[in-house]
Amino acid sequence: MHSGEMTQAQREILADLLVLAMCIDGHFSLAEEEKLQAKIESAGWEENHSPTPCLHRAISRARDAVDSAPQVQGILERAAEVPGSQGLKKLVCEMVQKVLPADGLHHDEGRFLAQMKSVFKI
Repeated sequence: MHSGEMTQAQREILADLLVLAMCIDGHFSLAEEEKLQAKIESAGWEENHSPTPCLHRAISRARDAVDSAPQVQGILERAAEVPGSQGLKKLVCEMVQKVLPADGLHHDEGRFLAQMKSVFKI
């Protein structure tokens, strides 16, 4: 699956998971934000759907969830249930692996990636 082939729901899941991955270490650096923005914008947004509001909602959800293991688990489980998500899961894991090291890899980020792969059965 390529990012341009995603449905709107899949693009929003991508944004949620990338933002959550960036926030998981408690530090959201400018380098991470720039890489994150580029990845989200590359998802092939439809003309009437801007990535900006979706990104703002994803940031809000991530900030609410980041300190709660059950909420993080819930976001991952909901993402795993999105129709046609097997290709999306692989794509998201690849993107997260590329974006996380932007400000150095923190052990919480490594655990999050492992948790994501476990929930996604990758």
